Amino acid sequence: MKLKPADIDRLMAENVPKPPRLRSPEDYAKDTAASRDALLESLSSYKSQSTAKQGDTLPPPPKAIPQQGDPTTHGATTTTTTTTTEAGQAAPEATPEAQTLLTSNALPAEVPPEVAIPLVPLAIKGVNLDLVRSRAELVEALTQNLPQNEYSLPKFIYRADLLDWRLFCGNSPEPKDQAESEITEERYKSMQEYLDAATLHLSYAEGFPALPTGEPLWARFPFEDTEHYAAFSAYCVQPGARQTHKLTKWPHDQVLCWYHEEYWGVRIRCYDMMAAIHAAKQRENRIMHCEDDHFLQAENMYNRLKNMISDVDWSMLVDDPKTFVDVMERVVKLQRVSLGLSSMGNVNDKRELRSESIEAVMRKIAEPKALIPTGETEETEAFDVKQILKSPEALASAQELIIRMTRTVTQK
Repeated sequence: MKLKPADIDRLMAENVPKPPRLRSPEDYAKDTAASRDALLESLSSYKSQSTAKQGDTLPPPPKAIPQQGDPTTHGATTTTTTTTTEAGQAAPEATPEAQTLLTSNALPAEVPPEVAIPLVPLAIKGVNLDLVRSRAELVEALTQNLPQNEYSLPKFIYRADLLDWRLFCGNSPEPKDQAESEITEERYKSMQEYLDAATLHLSYAEGFPALPTGEPLWARFPFEDTEHYAAFSAYCVQPGARQTHKLTKWPHDQVLCWYHEEYWGVRIRCYDMMAAIHAAKQRENRIMHCEDDHFLQAENMYNRLKNMISDVDWSMLVDDPKTFVDVMERVVKLQRVSLGLSSMGNVNDKRELRSESIEAVMRKIAEPKALIPTGETEETEAFDVKQILKSPEALASAQELIIRMTRTVTQK
């Protein structure tokens, strides 16, 4: 017999049990409405137990909670409550003084609009502009906030001839209203525009700071006066510790102004670093030339002695062949030593001459590699492990020491 869809639905409803928590949409809406009505009733009947102290202001009471039934409030009506006495009579109206007190407690005081704090340019952040009374003092203050690279050298500098120190003179007062805030912000914008126009970016493509023209930083600036650069050159070649008062050819106050306006401190540091790199490169070239010369001389002597082997009358050295062997041994040792090898033929004892780039040497000079003791006692000295990890040379030495100690313990 073929069943109809209606029969199938009836059989399913009679024989298949319903889930225990299955509810119809009508039941769900009814339970939700009941829970909402109970929550509204509990909120509307709540009375604050707080009392305002003298001089305090309580937050305003919540608005009347709407009830269901009013179509103007999306199915909700507002309920009002009349305060009655225990006898069932209406309470007397509040006096004007009481109403004023209630109003002052209920309504918060008018909050003044927030004043926008203008952003200070990063170049003058933390700088006391009240102390700026000249261009040299302005450049000295700006130098403190110059961004630096991994060599601890500035990424750019400011051209002193394009800066008007009078614009930067004096700190801006803290704004009290929006008008003062806008005035201060306009001043800061003008400062930033001047700084952007005077920015001179430096290049480190060759490993040392260079001007946009490709000349090193210690060369003469395009805007630098000839006399100023002559004083800077005399300051560079001073032997020992340099001192500005030794430049007696120019007034000392002018030299100090040139020192700050034209970045003598930064340029001198770069000059000394490059001088150290140049000396290290010269020494490296001399070592290589010396080793090559020794090797060529030893090779020439060795070839001459090797060619004389066939001419030697060994019958004369039968009784004393030690002399000839000693000569050959010394020549072989000289040749091996000139190559940096051990004279005894130990393959583990090798020395390799590595040629470092200018950037690597500058990084080594710019970063201090000395280990700084963290604490010294009478018996031991403890070193900071972080300082060892920052130094590649110290880390390599520590690794080599650990390997040697491990080998020694294994051999024992």
